Amino acid sequence: MNLTDHWTVGSLSLPLWLPTLVLAGLVMKWLFMILGRGQPLEARRWENAVWNGGLAGFLLWKISPLMTAWASIVKDPLTLIFLPGNVWGWIAAVVAWGGFLACLVLRTPDSRRKVVVSLTLGLGAAAATVLAVVVILSLIPPAKSPPAPSSELALPNLKGETIILNRAPGKVLFVNFWATWCPPCRAEIPGFVRYWAQADHNKVEIRAVDLADTEKSLDDVAPFTKAQGMAFPVLLDKSGQAAATYKIDSVPTTLVFDPQGNLVYRHVGILMPEELAALAARFQSPS
Repeated sequence: MNLTDHWTVGSLSLPLWLPTLVLAGLVMKWLFMILGRGQPLEARRWENAVWNGGLAGFLLWKISPLMTAWASIVKDPLTLIFLPGNVWGWIAAVVAWGGFLACLVLRTPDSRRKVVVSLTLGLGAAAATVLAVVVILSLIPPAKSPPAPSSELALPNLKGETIILNRAPGKVLFVNFWATWCPPCRAEIPGFVRYWAQADHNKVEIRAVDLADTEKSLDDVAPFTKAQGMAFPVLLDKSGQAAATYKIDSVPTTLVFDPQGNLVYRHVGILMPEELAALAARFQSPS
């Protein structure tokens, strides 16, 4: 396991890096409380700089999808709640946090050396916490995905044609389970569309499986997919057979099959285009 994996409880899915950062922040706060004993005002300055900078950084990270998915967010602003930040968000977060800490150092010239030493120790403790979590996670074997069914599983597409869900010989196959009523799914779909537009279709295949038995009306599915520009096959799981076969407990959930048809990866939650590209490269057969 690693920090990019998700911790799933029922329909809740959290990336492991999020609780890791919270833990690192709590360790830093605890260390500042120890270092600030006898100097409550100075200790509060340290804590305020760390937490205010962290909050500003988190907010900048959270709104960073505006830079890469502006069109889809304008169309449906609520998607910003569900989309994770991107690399630009991480850069902005680090700059914001560093700015708050730098202001603390510059505003306390009389105790600058102590502040710098304390901040260094605090950051070191936070980094050590993250490293310890990484080491512990590396010792935990990854959860095994349920075995793929030995037989082919066929579902109808929007035109009524039957398509084999779990077979795309020679290609990395992404099978994304979703529904029109699912806000995180609506947030994720534009990323799949952007990835599909630039992907090598000789090496990658996407099949979006709508949980048709949960939809209020199947008449809503086709207009939705057209409005979203979903050019890859959209299949209808009318009886819930596919969801039951692959134990889909929440959506969105994406299954990844390697070019030999083996189920090699399961992701609960939103996948971004860069993550899809990384997974495709990871599971492609050597040329």
